[in-house]
Amino acid sequence: MHARKRQPEALPEEGVLEILLTRGVELVRRHARLILIVVAALLACMLAYQNYRNKARSELAASWEELSSLPAAGDAFVRPEYSAAVRRQIIERCTDILESRWKTDATPWVLLRLANAQQSSGLLQDALKTYRRLQAEYPRHYATNMASAGLAAVLEGTGRFADAAGAYEELARQEGKGSSLWLDAGRAWELAGNREGAADAYQELTAAPERAVEDDLTRASYRLRDLAGGGPMLSPPPPPPVLELIDDTPIYQLIEVPEEETPIYEPAEVPEEETPIHEGPKEPEPPATPAEAAPVDENPQGLP
Repeated sequence: MHARKRQPEALPEEGVLEILLTRGVELVRRHARLILIVVAALLACMLAYQNYRNKARSELAASWEELSSLPAAGDAFVRPEYSAAVRRQIIERCTDILESRWKTDATPWVLLRLANAQQSSGLLQDALKTYRRLQAEYPRHYATNMASAGLAAVLEGTGRFADAAGAYEELARQEGKGSSLWLDAGRAWELAGNREGAADAYQELTAAPERAVEDDLTRASYRLRDLAGGGPMLSPPPPPPVLELIDDTPIYQLIEVPEEETPIYEPAEVPEEETPIHEGPKEPEPPATPAEAAPVDENPQGLP
């Protein structure tokens, strides 16, 4: 018969803990230097990550603050050069934010403001670069979606009519048949020399007359008849002028209107009139006495 193997006796829990503690101390003594290096590296990484998060928060707050301090898009002044000055300020400050600040959640909105200001200033090539940068770096951002119409207009303004027509059509499909953007797409196709593409775009507009604007529907119908009859297509307009400042007038210099001293109107002095003192009704004078009466002619007949 085979002898049964003797099972080792189980150590008490106190003995197991003592053995683990002893081995841990030996391990620390043996690799103390390596352990210190690892712990120091972990602490350094934690500190660096915390500093990065703090810096990222401060950069985000600073970017939003600078962006919100920009003039509103509709700001305009009495003199035309002030409106150009506002656009120039937006361009300069947005460029400075992009160059000096980190990329944060505010960056796509800075790019959008910059591109819009460049477009309204006639800097179409610069606006095109900014719109495309926004598209490339933030393809799914809401700001990129808002920039689609501006990008299509810049493509058309820079002579890229086929690309502009495609951009207009993409926007028009989001709105459906009857959208005014089909009119823009048809115009861009005409400028690109594509008669069929223009006709198709105009037909998308006229296919839903109940949803189309009356003026757009009339223009699209007119262009369709003209194209179907072999009429000439639209020709490209001249390039828009680049707006420049007349002088280096400070951007937010207020035109100080001299305050006129408001006259204090005091009541005019009315000369006091002597008010007659009413002493009451006068008593009637008594009748004249007989002595005071006129003498009576005793000889009215003139006798001797």
